[in-house]
Formats: sequence, C-alpha cells, structure tokens
Amino acid sequence: MKIKEALRLDGRFVDDLSDFSLSCNKNGKFTRCTEIVDCLHEKKFQICLEKKKLPDVQQQIQKQDATQQQQQQQQSASVNSQKKNETTSVLEYAKSNSVSLQTAIKETGNEVDLKEIKNLLQQQFPELKKWMEERFPGRSFRKALELKKENFGKIQQSFSEVHTVRELVRLSESVCLLELIENKSNFKVQGSGFVLFDNFVLTNAHLFEKWQESGIKKWGEYFNITATFNSEKQDGSERTWQAKGVLWNTYLDYALLELTCESQTPGQTETVPPGLLERFGPVPEPNDDGGACIIGHPGGGVKKMDLTCVIRKENREQAVEQNLQSYRDYLFTVCSINDQIKRHPYADIHVTYNSFMYHGASGSPVFDAYGRVFGLHSGGFYFDKFIRDHSVIEYAFPLLKVFENLLDEMRNNGREDLLEKVKEVAKGNSHLETILNGKLNQNKDQTHCEENQEGKPESEEEMEID
Repeated sequence: MKIKEALRLDGRFVDDLSDFSLSCNKNGKFTRCTEIVDCLHEKKFQICLEKKKLPDVQQQIQKQDATQQQQQQQQSASVNSQKKNETTSVLEYAKSNSVSLQTAIKETGNEVDLKEIKNLLQQQFPELKKWMEERFPGRSFRKALELKKENFGKIQQSFSEVHTVRELVRLSESVCLLELIENKSNFKVQGSGFVLFDNFVLTNAHLFEKWQESGIKKWGEYFNITATFNSEKQDGSERTWQAKGVLWNTYLDYALLELTCESQTPGQTETVPPGLLERFGPVPEPNDDGGACIIGHPGGGVKKMDLTCVIRKENREQAVEQNLQSYRDYLFTVCSINDQIKRHPYADIHVTYNSFMYHGASGSPVFDAYGRVFGLHSGGFYFDKFIRDHSVIEYAFPLLKVFENLLDEMRNNGREDLLEKVKEVAKGNSHLETILNGKLNQNKDQTHCEENQEGKPESEEEMEID
C-alpha cells in the first residue's frame, strides 16, 4: 500500500492530499507519497507540501474575495436603485396629490435620502436651484446670528434685575404640574397650568385630546386630574389637589379646570395660590425688547424657567433658518418647513419664540419683563426628520384673545357666576376692562336687536313680505 492511500484510509487527513512528501523527524530524509508504506513502521514524519501548490491556494482565496466583492457591489447597486425608485415615487406622489414633501414621505411610508431629493429637484428645476442660492447668499447666517446675540443680551438685561426675578419667582407659585391618569389603565398625560382666579386653573385643551377624539360621551369621567403645586424640588413638600374640567375650547387650545376646596395631601390645609388673571397683558410690542419668560414643568419634572425672545411673524422664516443652520444643505426642506408654518391655520394668532420647554410644559404661563402674563405656552412645530423630540420653533396663544373667548364660553354655558367673579377680578386691569366693556356693549346691542324683532307688529311683517 502506498503512503498517500494509507493516509486517505486513516481518515484524519483531507481527501485531496495527493502530492506531498514525508520528512523523517530523526534524519530529515524525504520519502515521496507514492512509495510503499511497509518500511516506515514506527517512524515519525512531518508532511511537506510542495511550494508550487501555495500560489494555487492564494489564488483561490483571491478568487473568493473577488466574488464576494462583486456580490456586494451588485447588492449595493440594487439597494441604490431601490432607493432611487423610492425617492422618485415620493416626488411623484407629492406632485400628483399636491402635498408637501414631509406629507408624501409619511403617507407613502418610504425612507428617502433628502440629499438625493435635493439633487433631483436641482436637475429638474434649475431655476429652483438659482432661487435657493439667492435665498441663502454665501450660506452664511453670521449677520443674523450677531443680531440674535444682541437681542438676547437685551433680554438678559431686562430679566437680570433682582426685583424682576424675585417677582417672577413669587408668581411662579401659581404654576402647577397637571397629571391626567386614565381610570382603567396606566395611561398618563402630563402638562402644566396656572391658577386663573380662586380655585380655577387654566391649561391647554390638547391634554384631553385622546379622550375627546374617542367619541365617548362624558369622557371627563374616564380619568382623574391632579394639580400639584410647590414642585420646585419634588422633595415631599408638594401640595396636590384633585381637579375636574369645566370649560374648554379647541380652537384656542385652552381648558378651564376647577380644583377641590382642600388639598388632598395629608396633613395640609393650605389655600390655593393666588390667581394670575389680574396680571393679564398684551404681547410685548416691537419697540420693546420682546423678552419673555416661560415657567412650567417640562417632561413632568421640577418647575423650570426659560428666558426667550418673542419672534415676530415677519421674522419667523429667518428664525427657522437660524435654528436649522446645521442642516442648511437641505435647502428645499428648510423652505418646506417655513411654508408649513406660514400655512398653519393659527399662524396669525400664534406668539412664536425659541424655548427648551417641550413635552409636559403645555399650559405654562408666558411672562414679560414687567411680570405681566401674555401667553399660554401650547406647543411647537416638530420635525423629527432633523431633530427628534425637538421643535424648530415654539408658540403660545395670546391670553387676551383667550380671555375674550372664555367670556363667551362662560355665557354660552350658563356660568354667570364665573362671569361675575371675572368682572370683579378684572377691576383695575385696563386691558381686561376694555374687553369686558366691549362684550357688555355687544350683548346689549344683541339683546336690543332681539327685542325689536320680537316686538315687531305682524302687519308690518306682512307688508315687508308683500
């Protein structure tokens, strides 16, 4: 039997071991694999492969690598082709349905490369590219940023006076953390609010959106509301009251809650903090510094303050560009965001600004540098494609507008008791008195008109018909 046959039958060696030599461990003498195995009994050898076989092995490895690389390139080309098709389909969907790019991405469910969209649009619409380059000359925001720093410096100066800070801290006692907990589940919604007058709290109506949209009658019975005050440290000194809904308006996104007479916190009999209705005022004028201070409970945490600056309607586009300067390569999308903000149904009502007060801060009061409350912090424009859980610009509803509508809601719902209380609290506040007098005169004119209509003779009505 030959050596190579003996090794093949042994079973411990590879099957294609066919061209090799054995090197004796004792004297180094070589024996070819084709020799007879009989004379090798009890001797020890090393298997030696011919060197000329090594290049064949290396060549095989290189061949395998080349095959894998080719397969990867084919897969990559397939993926790129698929992405390009998805990008094209999104653009076609947006065009055919007359919707924004963000809406098209959401409704088609396609994940697309915004840079690819930009390149396609620039190829298809060279005038658009020219316009975008003119809209952002030099891709520089330096001048705008310097102006922003200057304005913020003035705001810091306005709120740096000790008596102003002390007054804001005192007024912040009226701000509370709101929690809505569903009765039959662990579902919870958190927000902020503030005492309006007596034991009534003002907050955002969208906190109740889940239950309002369910279509359930008496949806207010499906959850418990608690209002917690003195939550600066969350160290056990908080005071918590039960609350219930009284009035709300989804158009201006406000809700009026009523607290129970006593705190539900054991061992405490403190009264509800003072209301802020008497401090309602207008949005700061353009000739003022535009400073604002938001006080609330972002994320359901401790009470926080945020100094910011009111952004006028005509400056919103510039503010968005500043906030998205890190994403200025996505020029088309920045323009799309601005367009959505302009077309928002409440664009003419919103008071806009930049703030870190996100989820959980809805319903926070917005103060000016004189301690007047002018806004109800309500939300922001979120674009998760860029900054997840971070809005590009935030907004509030002007409280004088809310107050005017609240008077109508009280009257329409037969809450004359609340109207009388509001009239009493509003005394001395010229802004509130002007609105109240306007509403009273409007109601008188309406009543007089109805009386004249009811007292009109039938003959006169018949004459008019003829």
